[in-house]
Amino acid sequence: MIESLVFAEQVPTFVYQNVSFQATVKLVDEHKAKVTGVQKTLQVSLRFHDTYDLVEDQDAVLRLSSDVYIDGSTGLALLSMSLHTLTATCDGRNFCLEVRTADAADVESVFSAPVNVVKEKLHVVTQPPDVWFKDEGGREKCMTVTLELAPAPGCYLEDRVVPLDVKLLYESGNPVLNQSILRLFPDMRPNMSHGSVTISFRIDDVSKNHQGQSFMLEVGPEQQDGSSMFQDIAPTRTSVIAIRSKRNKRNYGSGTMGDPTPMGVQQNTINISSAPTKQEGASPKTLAELATSSAQRPALTISPYMNKVTTEGSTTGNSGQEQASSGNLFESNAFHTQMEALGGSSDKMAFLNKSAPEEDNPALDPQQNYQQGETSSTFSGVIGTSLFNEMTSMGINLDQYDKGETQLLGDFGGLEGGSTVSPTEEDQVFYILARMYTDGQNQKLGLPAFDQFQRMLGFYSESQNDVQTQVVFHPLRDVGLSDKEREEITSQFVDELGRDAQTVHSLPKYQHNLIMLREDALMFYWSQSLV
Repeated sequence: MIESLVFAEQVPTFVYQNVSFQATVKLVDEHKAKVTGVQKTLQVSLRFHDTYDLVEDQDAVLRLSSDVYIDGSTGLALLSMSLHTLTATCDGRNFCLEVRTADAADVESVFSAPVNVVKEKLHVVTQPPDVWFKDEGGREKCMTVTLELAPAPGCYLEDRVVPLDVKLLYESGNPVLNQSILRLFPDMRPNMSHGSVTISFRIDDVSKNHQGQSFMLEVGPEQQDGSSMFQDIAPTRTSVIAIRSKRNKRNYGSGTMGDPTPMGVQQNTINISSAPTKQEGASPKTLAELATSSAQRPALTISPYMNKVTTEGSTTGNSGQEQASSGNLFESNAFHTQMEALGGSSDKMAFLNKSAPEEDNPALDPQQNYQQGETSSTFSGVIGTSLFNEMTSMGINLDQYDKGETQLLGDFGGLEGGSTVSPTEEDQVFYILARMYTDGQNQKLGLPAFDQFQRMLGFYSESQNDVQTQVVFHPLRDVGLSDKEREEITSQFVDELGRDAQTVHSLPKYQHNLIMLREDALMFYWSQSLV
């Protein structure tokens, strides 16, 4: 049986010089299952991460607090150690640890992630707001963050002026390509003196234009070519910031509730509010129109094209009891991301136009029936977990939609008969396997698509007309695939995912842009078919 060592808990990326830190290693078999009942002595050595060369004078640089061994009862080994040489004194080369068994050559060793040894670390003392509205307060309005420089425990802070480099990142950690949307006040490089600094900044673009992603700042010492100055300071990152344009203005008072009438897309709109009203035999669109706030609160109408939000409309309805929401759903990052995903493809828009039934302004009863209860997992599957949790936390009652009633979003996604299957399966696509599959009649099904849990969702294929070629998504329920065929395709996908094959395309590689993901997967398939 082939056994190997793996890190159960990785070493920190930045560690203080001469300060103890810990990591955990475990023994696993060829199936990556933890092995217990065996006690093995381990050896730890320090190497350079870029070349894996051994660091000279190991005993002077790496010091273990105690002997290291695999505990037979737990299958784990706790490593407690300290490093005594700064990364800056080794030409900025990061270290890494190699852990191996002392007496078993058939056990594969393991290398850690890179480790950077520093004297001081930057820490954010005052974080930016979670949500920021860039068009409120003028062009000079800005956010502020306060940072401090923290020395190692028991050490004094070195009094020096540190030039700082500020970068704009997405919440995923990937850098924003257009760094010019980050503006500093004043427009010059910030310097830290006496171990503290406050940075004023603004971000001149909204999250909606970046696939709904929030932003964050990475602040670190400015690195100069050929110089090791300030390499002994660890950078830091702020919390995430969702950028919006303006708040939605709403009136809170007694009176009648408007019935919005957006121009050109009346039959394809859906209203969202905090307290839907029950009505027997009503269609999903009627339920959606009933689910609005009362008492002269203009109803926000979201077009399926997701580029217009209006509060206009003045059709008089019956007065009812007002239930005020505890938050603004339309300002949330999860809401914008979810609604942008619903409007992400022209094929889906055509589907919406076809499936939304025409109604002749049915009489509305705005009497609201608000109930507290457990949130429903089925409704969460329809609108997405993050939006579901956010709506629930604001007091929006979603529980009644799973108690035998017609689904609120049933016709919006093109589902018939109140089906509980999610109408936005394509929005759950996380992987695409760039391999063409055919059925038993030798007809091409397309490229299989999977969610983040490696469950098959459907196939992508190309559809051509006289004008252009389009990418079309076919849900799994419409393909008629047998369980055996589905399991075979899923098994091959998992195998190629484990081997990091080029045929596997994942959403994070395209900054969570589904359109780029599916188009690149098809382009890869076409390029391979021409070879």
